Amino acid sequence: MVAGVDPEGPALIELARRIGDQSSLRFAGILTHAGHAYQARGQAAILAYARAERAVMVAAAARLADAGIAVPTVSIGSTPTASHVDDLTGVHEVRTGNYAFYDLMQVTIGSCTADDVALSVLAAVVHRDLARGMMLLDAGSIAMSKDAGIADPDGVTHFGRLVTLEGEDLGLRVTALSQEHGWVTVHDRALLERLPVGARVRILANHSCLTAAQHAHYEVCDGTRVVDRWVNHRGW
Repeated sequence: MVAGVDPEGPALIELARRIGDQSSLRFAGILTHAGHAYQARGQAAILAYARAERAVMVAAAARLADAGIAVPTVSIGSTPTASHVDDLTGVHEVRTGNYAFYDLMQVTIGSCTADDVALSVLAAVVHRDLARGMMLLDAGSIAMSKDAGIADPDGVTHFGRLVTLEGEDLGLRVTALSQEHGWVTVHDRALLERLPVGARVRILANHSCLTAAQHAHYEVCDGTRVVDRWVNHRGW
């Protein structure tokens, strides 16, 4: 538990009563975020967290009800648990986080597959060095954020994976960022020659929340065809 009160402790009842005793406040219910689900690896582990999340919150609501305190809303949610929960009895609201987009972090955890990742950043090759086996993209930390996500199985952390416009995995990672550029090491010379200056690729983000927040709008695509533009509502 990082914040809030222990759902099985006395503070739960005490705090709800203190809120109810204030004329300027209204006890609206209980809310949690299963951030610890990000420790899971695989669907079975995530499902166990999801079931525990629901059980703890439903039990907390029952404790409050037994104490004579109405609980209008029981709110749970995290992207991993929302992806695999199989029973929402007693829950009124599920806050699904980046469930709408997914990202490489969710792929690593096991919330989804790479084919489910709906958000990517369009980038172009602006420099290619055949001798050193590297290329430079016109998408840096401003476009991607600096979230390195979870290391790949080989221990390498990176800032996104490259796919073609059609979604073919190129097996390449953005391993370094400057403000405006992303650096990609390409050991396969044939692949590097396939991506000349001007070639366009898509970068799948590690953390779609941060990457999505970097942009004023999203181009909505059906395959490689742009079909709509969604404006991002900014600010806090």
